[in-house]
Amino acid sequence: MGSYDTSETISRTPRGSREETPNNYESRVPRPSEDTEPTHAAEIDYEKPTLVSLGGGLTPARIVKKIDMSYIRKPAIDVVNYLISDEVATTKEEKNIADAVRERMGRSDYRAIINDHFNYHNDRLRTDLLKDYIVVKDRETEGGTLKYNFTDIAIVTHEEGGNKKMSDLEKKCSD
Repeated sequence: MGSYDTSETISRTPRGSREETPNNYESRVPRPSEDTEPTHAAEIDYEKPTLVSLGGGLTPARIVKKIDMSYIRKPAIDVVNYLISDEVATTKEEKNIADAVRERMGRSDYRAIINDHFNYHNDRLRTDLLKDYIVVKDRETEGGTLKYNFTDIAIVTHEEGGNKKMSDLEKKCSD
């Protein structure tokens, strides 16, 4: 039958014998360019700061840092590695988060949940650019509205829910 989280499939030959295809660990979530929702890359304001939030697991603890604009056009893995570096993760809490991220990245099957929407196998962090996931956010302050570019990345394992979950509609269709 197969698995929703790994796109694993089983096919039958004309004689009825089982033939399994190898796991490719690719999420069924489409690439941002194929997504039905528009990507926010066109809205990037290069004059505004870019903040990236990084966490290990599904906890709310995050390393949140302003990054140099040069990282926008780099693979997302470069940003993750930058944020967990000893030069950037300097406080005790940030070092704990960096260790949690490194621990998960030590597994071959870790996943990335980006902006609470995209759930990808880690290979996508090496191929997709950060700019594909940047959204423009507004924050109301006493001085007015502050606009900034933002991306949230959570490095998770399958056990932590890092697999694509079936929607209610998919569950009803499979019953």
